[in-house]
Amino acid sequence: MFKHFILCRYNLGLYTTNPYKILDQDKWMEERLPMFERLLGSLKAQTNQNFTLILGLDKNTNSDQRTGIVNLLFKYGIDFQMVFADPRTAIPTQHAGIDWLITTRMDNDDEYRPEFVEAIQSNFKEKTELLDVFGVQFDGKQFYTSGRPTPNSPFITLIESWHNPKTVLDRPHSLMNGESPARWASKDALYIQHIHDSNAANKIIGKQIDNPWK
Repeated sequence: MFKHFILCRYNLGLYTTNPYKILDQDKWMEERLPMFERLLGSLKAQTNQNFTLILGLDKNTNSDQRTGIVNLLFKYGIDFQMVFADPRTAIPTQHAGIDWLITTRMDNDDEYRPEFVEAIQSNFKEKTELLDVFGVQFDGKQFYTSGRPTPNSPFITLIESWHNPKTVLDRPHSLMNGESPARWASKDALYIQHIHDSNAANKIIGKQIDNPWK
């Protein structure tokens, strides 16, 4: 009925336009690799493995950095595609026998709880809509609520017809629910957004809470 892609813009623009004005790009890449491994571990732990990760890399990412990323992908046995462009370019314009496309956002320094993919796919309906789940922020010491009362998080999912699809990366995640109906797919916290020194844009916006998985 559908095909599910998780889209990750790993470092697009880092070595070209550098939109976040990162001073030491190579240091950023070195620090990001263990965070990416944490993400892959969370994908490997998914109770539902019916998805493909599409990774978009900056075209000027050097060969050693590419090798490090690919080695991790093979280490965790994730079904993936890699492109040196926006990950949307790897999605075919159609798929024989499948009419519906599911695309989910993911940043390379965050992680899913094991039931994330299952929650999304179990809520699938044959109509265009956005699905989101609750989650938490984590600063390395303390957990916080996501701070998002409406379904428009950086982990949002778009379900749409495969005929001329826009994908979930069509607009900034905070604006996507102005384009399509949006609803929650789960009441449980199913993602962890990590807040750390090399975050370019994300900040703590939620309220302090205890570890929700104790």
